[in-house]
Amino acid sequence: MRQRINWYIFIGIIIAFTAVLWLVRIDNEEKIRETLVTDWHKYYVMREHNLAYVNATPKKKYQKVLSEGQGYGMEIAAMNPNGDKATFDRLYRYYLDNREMGSELMSWRQIKRDGSGIMTIIALLMGMCLSPIA
Repeated sequence: MRQRINWYIFIGIIIAFTAVLWLVRIDNEEKIRETLVTDWHKYYVMREHNLAYVNATPKKKYQKVLSEGQGYGMEIAAMNPNGDKATFDRLYRYYLDNREMGSELMSWRQIKRDGSGIMTIIALLMGMCLSPIA
């Protein structure tokens, strides 16, 4: 009889432990996403009037904007499950204002062509799903 009670206690502890792990896991992914997006906004997205750019050097005296960073920034804003259209629109306006003449590429010199411009294209397509810019 004593052994049966110990067995029930053991199973109860296992069930409780599993339930706690399951409950913690349920919203962990959402909290991680929220924390990352909040930190990204705080440290990397710089606003100027109705424009925004992604600062590649957040802890330096001078700010550096790279086309890859701008593309990734637009993609992050477009992929945000809360639909961060305002940030996407500001990043997109900055992109539009800083293109090379006769090209759809951003005007910063590319040291290495590794296909990073594709991120800008993907972000633009994803941003179109949010709604058109006013």
